[in-house]
Amino acid sequence: MNAGSDTYPLDVVAALSEDGATLSIGVINPTEVEQRLAPQVRGVHVAGGITLSRLAHPDLAYTPTPGKPVAVKIQQQRLPKLGVLTIPRYSVSIYEMRVAR
Repeated sequence: MNAGSDTYPLDVVAALSEDGATLSIGVINPTEVEQRLAPQVRGVHVAGGITLSRLAHPDLAYTPTPGKPVAVKIQQQRLPKLGVLTIPRYSVSIYEMRVAR
């Protein structure tokens, strides 16, 4: 039985900022395999590129060592458009885009 949504096994949520100027899409991949997602934005027009902020690490058992740099960091990059997204295993990704008015 699948009690999830159409995006299963991914958890996906979208929200507009309070001023309506930014659309954010959050994607969690809790699985041990890379997933693909092709989000469709309707009802608003996205202006310009997209900022992706992602938290992920290839080793699920990673433990930080005191006195050494932390290996898990939020990585940011710019994307020209949404398209088909590749979501790494065990990751949290947030896509932020400006909304044209």
